[in-house]
Amino acid sequence: MSETPFREPGRLTPAKGVHVSLGGSNWIFLTVCTEKRERWLGQTSVQRALHDIWQNTATARLVSDYLLMPDHLHLFCAPRDLKFTIERWMGFWKDRLAKSLPDAAAAMGVAVLTEEEYFALQTLGEFDTKSSSWLQTPTEIRELGGAIYGDRRYGRVFIGHNGAESYYNGRGFRGSLKV
Repeated sequence: MSETPFREPGRLTPAKGVHVSLGGSNWIFLTVCTEKRERWLGQTSVQRALHDIWQNTATARLVSDYLLMPDHLHLFCAPRDLKFTIERWMGFWKDRLAKSLPDAAAAMGVAVLTEEEYFALQTLGEFDTKSSSWLQTPTEIRELGGAIYGDRRYGRVFIGHNGAESYYNGRGFRGSLKV
């Protein structure tokens, strides 16, 4: 007897936009996943940063209850300012979260490694063979919306780049602590 493989019904990509009903209830249940479902989101520092961003900076939507999991989050939100689409609002708070990384490191007394320091670290051992680490990004790159990271693959050390929106996604950072 041949069995047909089960295929999950539903969308392959999220629907664009949200229909807002003026004068009606407009609460939206939203799920946001980390890039490649990397497990970094459940950190206390991330929770604090998101709460602060949603409360003080990314205020175009009101965020109510939310659940932070290691690789995704669920939240309820409602529009406050109809000039901003939900996609634009999400891009904004993701960007703010990415930009909060240096502040989070500084609050812990840690300096994010520069490219030069990262290369020096790699002479001490083989780090980031299965992951990547964000590095201190030069101002001129950050002003253009970019960020840099380092990793070790194929026996070599690489420095790569990505948009600031994915700055936190799937990566931690390497830092130095001077005692």
